[in-house]
Amino acid sequence: LIYLSLRQKKYFWSGILSSLFLLKIQYAIAIPYLFILSRDKKNFLKGLVVSGAIMVILNLGLSGFFLNDYFSFLVATQKPEFGLRDRDMFTFFAYLRQTQPFSLLNFYELFLVNIFFYIISLVFLFKIHKNLSLENNFIVVTILTLVFSVHGVNYDLALLLVPIFIIVNRIRSKTNLSTTDGIAIITL
Repeated sequence: LIYLSLRQKKYFWSGILSSLFLLKIQYAIAIPYLFILSRDKKNFLKGLVVSGAIMVILNLGLSGFFLNDYFSFLVATQKPEFGLRDRDMFTFFAYLRQTQPFSLLNFYELFLVNIFFYIISLVFLFKIHKNLSLENNFIVVTILTLVFSVHGVNYDLALLLVPIFIIVNRIRSKTNLSTTDGIAIITL
């Protein structure tokens, strides 16, 4: 739905739909990527802020102030005893946790390394997004979101369904596939 709203230039709705990533916090990193893709950043932010504020108010009304405890809980449960198995994850963060010398770092230090490369990816996207079609940008955003998510397991790969649909649609329409499309197909 986010892809369709961006494609139809309904940026307020793109912002509203993007705020839903706050419900699955590891995907919240997609929001700045989607903001970069939005041509009407003001309306995107309006939708994001309105919907985000409504969600925060509803959550506070239902469960009280929980954010401090929630983030402590997340950090405390990022261990194998709680079902987190780095070897089963495909994220950059999981790769770092298993690779020397990064495996010697604690959760917060690894998180900072992940954020550093995430910021580099934001700068990269900001510089190249005007040279790519919306379809290619969306494919890049989806892949980057999955790569820089702290927690990603097999079922998170369902996010790739939209990029796969975009590529299949191009193949079906017999549109000439660009080099970028070829790279995207190989990557997926």
